[in-house]
Amino acid sequence: MAGINGKSREDCPFGTLQGRTHWMGGWREGRTDQAQGFLGIAGIQNLKDIG
Repeated sequence: MAGINGKSREDCPFGTLQGRTHWMGGWREGRTDQAQGFLGIAGIQNLKDIG
């Protein structure tokens, strides 16, 4: 969500390496989705299984 909403990667709230790594991965995916036009309802089709 941070990437889609245009937040800077410097806004990562995690201090641990593992937390920061996962957050940055999601941030990158969000930025990619934003660049490809997957915003709002259209972005739901691009969600991946987190499980």
